[in-house]
Amino acid sequence: MLLLSMACRCPPRRNRFERRRAQTRQALVRAARQILAESGGTKASVHAVAERADVGLRSVYNHFTGKSGLFDAAVDDALEE
Repeated sequence: MLLLSMACRCPPRRNRFERRRAQTRQALVRAARQILAESGGTKASVHAVAERADVGLRSVYNHFTGKSGLFDAAVDDALEE
């Protein structure tokens, strides 16, 4: 019984799908930050972010509700640094 209770204190391990999903999301946020910095937001597009992150366009919408959600996440990420 003691062994079982000790195992429950460990944080749950993320499986490969969750790790890859987190990596893709981070790549998108990083790419959005770069594009916003380069263009000042005037020519920032979801297509450009997907291309820079080297993911399909649909991946953007799997992680974010749209362009505003993606760029909001990029700004929040920059503010957290």
